[in-house]
Amino acid sequence: TIEAERNVTVHAEATGSIVRLLVEEGDTVKQGQLIARIRYDAQSSAVDRASTNLAKNQADYERMKSLFDRGAASAEELDTARIAYDTAQLDMVDRRRDVRNTRVKAPFAGTVTERFATEGGFISNGSQLVSIVDFDTLVARVYVPEKELDRIRPGQPVQVVGKAAAGRRGVGTVKRIAPIVDATTGTVKLTVALPKELAGGAKGFLPGMYAEVTLETERREKATILSK
Repeated sequence: TIEAERNVTVHAEATGSIVRLLVEEGDTVKQGQLIARIRYDAQSSAVDRASTNLAKNQADYERMKSLFDRGAASAEELDTARIAYDTAQLDMVDRRRDVRNTRVKAPFAGTVTERFATEGGFISNGSQLVSIVDFDTLVARVYVPEKELDRIRPGQPVQVVGKAAAGRRGVGTVKRIAPIVDATTGTVKLTVALPKELAGGAKGFLPGMYAEVTLETERREKATILSK
C-alpha cells in the first residue's frame, strides 16, 4: 500500500468557535501558513489579567528589594516577593501562548486531504481540524524474504506499478532497510521511496493505492542458457 511518511492530522490547541477556516480539501499549504483562527476573547482577557498581575508583583518585588537594601525587610520577605514575581512572569508566558494557539498553522508544506471542522463551529482543545499530506514523501512498504537481504542495498532501483490504477508506473528507490527480521514471517521491511513525478496529480500515486513492486536483486550479462 502506498502511504505518505509525512501525514498529520492537525488538532486544535484552544477552545472556542472557528471564526475563520482558510483551507479546503485539495488546497496546498506552505509550512507555517495560517489555516484556521479560533475566537480568542477569553484568551485575550486572560492576557490582560496576567499583565495587571505581573505589573503588581513587579512593583511589590522592587519595593521589597528597596526595603531589604535598607534593612527594613527580611530575606524571607524578599524571597516571597521574588517568587511571586517569577510566577507572574511564567503565567504571562502561558497566557500569551494560549493566544498564539488560537492561530492554527500548517506544520509543514503539503496538501489538505481531509477537513473535519467547519467555520463557525465550536471546537475544544484536541479537536481534529484538517489532515495534511506531503505527497513528496510517498513510500511503499515492502517485505522481502530474509535470504534476499544480502542482495539488497539502499538506493537500489525498484519498479513500481499500480494495481487498480494500471496507468501509474515508474521507478522508485530503496530508501531504508529495517535493522531487524520479523521472526514470525522471516521477512525484512524495505521502505521504497517514490520520486516526485510519481506522487499525486492525475497520473501519480495517491496514499491508499495498491502497487506491485518488482525488485531486481541480481543480473547476469551474457549468461549461457541451455535448453533441451
